[in-house]
Amino acid sequence: MNLIKAFVASTMVVIFGVAATFGQLAHFDVAGMDPKTSACADFYQYANGGWLTANPIPAAYSAWGVGNVLDEKNREMLHQILEAAARNTAVKKGSNEQKVGDYYDLKAFKERAQCVIDQFNGFEVEKGLNQNGKLVVGESIADLGGLVLAYAAFQKSMDGKPRPANMDGFTPEQRFFLGYARGRANNIRPEFARLLVNVDPHPLAKFRVNGPLSNMPQFAAAFQCKDGDPMLRAEKNRCVIW
Repeated sequence: MNLIKAFVASTMVVIFGVAATFGQLAHFDVAGMDPKTSACADFYQYANGGWLTANPIPAAYSAWGVGNVLDEKNREMLHQILEAAARNTAVKKGSNEQKVGDYYDLKAFKERAQCVIDQFNGFEVEKGLNQNGKLVVGESIADLGGLVLAYAAFQKSMDGKPRPANMDGFTPEQRFFLGYARGRANNIRPEFARLLVNVDPHPLAKFRVNGPLSNMPQFAAAFQCKDGDPMLRAEKNRCVIW
């Protein structure tokens, strides 16, 4: 699967995953958070620290996380939809299906990849071992692009409606990002993390959260991050997909 196919399919997984997490919970599970950590320093730990402590890795597993089944089911379904759109030569010109199919095969999109590659090359897994930006670029672009689209859809869904009330002390915008982060909560053994960094096209869970969100001014505004905070990149260093 080429970079563009991975991006479009995975983007849709992010959108559906965030929507499912945000839409099904009456409130966010604050017990799974780590209030001792600043959201603007390490959002993954802030959102998931309690969950990670309460959910140790079972002996039979190398990693244990939230949302794996949802990811796989969505990915399979969306690949089928997108592959069909790309193959359909009889589709009406200008239709949404034609646009989706064309974009799925668009090669020029690769030009946006280098920023993401560089960012993920800088994420340290442990001393002397960093993420491989080229290996994870497809999924990382998808995470960022999907989050931007999902957040825009979330904002659009509130048009003409009373603003949702805060819950558990969190605004609707904060709960959106918390839902995404909790969906990535994952305890992993160091030995397995070292293996994944070398073979898995998906970044480790912590970087799938902190990576894309640190590129989003929307996240920084929601949590009032300030210049210099690790979760707020300088504008010149942000990666932009859409």
